[in-house]
Amino acid sequence: MPGKGLRASARGPDRSRPELFSRPPLRRTAADGSGRRLRHAEAADIMGTRFRVRMQQTESRVEQMTMEAAEAQWIASSEADTVRLAGWLAERAEPGTVIALDGDLGAGKTRFSQAFAAALAVEGVVSSPTFTIIKEYESGRLPLYHMDVYRLSPEEADELGLDEYWYGRGVSLVEWASLIPELLPERKLSIRIVREDGERRGFALRGEGLPYAAWVREWLAAAEAGGTQAGLLAGQAKAEAGEPLVLALDTATPTLAAALMRGSEALGSVQEPAARNHSAHAVPAVQRLLREAGLRGTELAGIAAGVGPGSYTGVRIAASIAKTLAWTWGVPLVGVSTPEALAAGAWREAAGLAAAAVGGADDGSGEPAAGARDGGTLGLDSSSLLADEAGGWIVPLLDARRGQAYTALFAAGAAPGYAEGQWLPADAPWRRLEPDALRLMDGWAARLAELLAAADRRPAYVLFTGDLDKHEDSIRRFEELAEAGGDGPAVCRQPHTIDGRTVAWLGARSLAGGEAVDAHGLVPNYTQLAEAEAKLLEKSREEKNDGRL
Repeated sequence: MPGKGLRASARGPDRSRPELFSRPPLRRTAADGSGRRLRHAEAADIMGTRFRVRMQQTESRVEQMTMEAAEAQWIASSEADTVRLAGWLAERAEPGTVIALDGDLGAGKTRFSQAFAAALAVEGVVSSPTFTIIKEYESGRLPLYHMDVYRLSPEEADELGLDEYWYGRGVSLVEWASLIPELLPERKLSIRIVREDGERRGFALRGEGLPYAAWVREWLAAAEAGGTQAGLLAGQAKAEAGEPLVLALDTATPTLAAALMRGSEALGSVQEPAARNHSAHAVPAVQRLLREAGLRGTELAGIAAGVGPGSYTGVRIAASIAKTLAWTWGVPLVGVSTPEALAAGAWREAAGLAAAAVGGADDGSGEPAAGARDGGTLGLDSSSLLADEAGGWIVPLLDARRGQAYTALFAAGAAPGYAEGQWLPADAPWRRLEPDALRLMDGWAARLAELLAAADRRPAYVLFTGDLDKHEDSIRRFEELAEAGGDGPAVCRQPHTIDGRTVAWLGARSLAGGEAVDAHGLVPNYTQLAEAEAKLLEKSREEKNDGRL
């Protein structure tokens, strides 16, 4: 079910590394004092338990971060105002939305429900389900579960399986909800309608948890802006006119990378080593970024999450946190390739160092660049990186052991110029040439040389970044092959670790390109199956071949 599907799964130990398949039993002893050495499977169970505990701790931090409440009082002066509120909420409704309605007979609960259903494009007549308890409408943008629990007994509640509606794929609209408080989910929007005179109605709104608390605040702010509709339109115009506010998070490498960006301006960033401990630091980092910027999650234009490929454990942590926050805050979500973020960040850093070496400028961070201080420019002619007509190839390397790396290939145009406080221009020339993949480095070096030989226009340079020391032999092999083919490009190495600001920059480009997904649609790129998954798939195939399936 959608609501429950957001919870991170606990699969056990990290088995993303090929050499684990042939490791001897881990040198751990039993806790019973016998001195018996545990078998690999037993030790793996211990590791899996520890991972599950870490993921539960992460979920708890996300829960605390998103469980807030907000209340508002509002007067609808006419039926049109009631219809407007219902339509405004229907536009924001997502799978798993729960709205609890209360009010005396004749207060307007059913009229509100009808307006809400109409805004969801539900076909047909919507009437109060007084005797049927639940009416289901499947024809709208989302399924609508319209409930009247006035006559609902506890026994009937058990039979109905209300949790399947609360966390299902539709919207639950519950009349007389105050009669079943113990059966309602913790996160919900409660609305009490009070009849005043004529068409005037008083609305008491209480949002418990996100996104409901944010909805209440947003509606109240719009209403106070001089008329609900006018306030909402003004807020929308402001958001469209301003630079997009993007939160980024990546945990696919040993570095925890997070950032908050408004357009190309970095409002804050976190880049710290957190190998095997991302779950303890990721949520506090996000909280700190928002708090220091004085912003709420609901003000974001979107969330950019690093989706790997990389460590199985790490990729899952960023994806789980980002999906939960995007759903609760009601903001768009995009996945960003971790190798691409590594490559783009290294290109930016290389451009800054080259600019500093040539003109004495800083590297875009506000500090004198290392290249300017020591006179080095990554082993290539700075003019080739800075010339308007120049272009280069960027090769990110994330070590995967056994002579393998998660890698890809990207092409960069002329190096961008830096404005004060700017990270990368939104229109910086950048494109992908080869997809992310787990590759044997010897074969990858040969493949790069083939691509270079076949290129219509050779790049001025090829820049390698990431885990350089572990793959120096393969980089040198590429250099030899490139030189053998004639006048080869400059080959340089740029040490760089993943930076949340680059993840945000790529995420903003994806959002602008209409590539956002809903919270349930983000899929991490594991590149290869975990050992347990591969064995399960192989077993299924064998049973199918044996005719047992």
